[in-house]
Amino acid sequence: MNTYKAVIREITPRFELKVEVELGEGFWHGETLALRGLDLPEPGSREGRALRKHLKKVRDSVEFVAVQKHEKNAFLRRNTDVFYLPGEKDVFKVAANGRCLNKELLGLQLGKPYDEDKRKIDFSQKRVEVLDREIDLVTGNFKAEICMYINDCKQYLRAAVERKRVNMEKAEFDPTDEEFLIIYGLKEVKEMSMRLAGGIPLDWKGN
Repeated sequence: MNTYKAVIREITPRFELKVEVELGEGFWHGETLALRGLDLPEPGSREGRALRKHLKKVRDSVEFVAVQKHEKNAFLRRNTDVFYLPGEKDVFKVAANGRCLNKELLGLQLGKPYDEDKRKIDFSQKRVEVLDREIDLVTGNFKAEICMYINDCKQYLRAAVERKRVNMEKAEFDPTDEEFLIIYGLKEVKEMSMRLAGGIPLDWKGN
């Protein structure tokens, strides 16, 4: 597992860490990281306010933290273990001997263990339950159903943005099994909706 030195610049409203990561001597890269293995409280709750206070306290107590990055989450943020040790200058000693922020938050009851199994979706299912109602999938496949609705939304939004009739024969989004592409398609739907509403398009760089 690679260990990197990172400086916490900002704590986002959803408790992600905007950091500068040192990739080489004198070379730093801006990135937004998620704390791995945690379900975090709602920002406006009492626990959320306590969590933000603690994260700021940790940020202000050290010059840098050590981070170990894992897979990306559903929001395309890198799941990360974060270590800190006030006064230590060696990033590897921080990782080896420092306090793991992820575990610390669990101990302080400022986060709960993230149960991956509860969030897994059976993409082979033919029907889904929504608000105590079972809905049959038109396509017979969960992912294909999502792709179909992304395509439909993009067709209607394209027509609205361009002030033209809906062209149902021109596909706007192809069916895919890749979760990354599905999320990307949903982001495109959001950007088109924002354009239609007169808002600012999303930053596709990942911020």
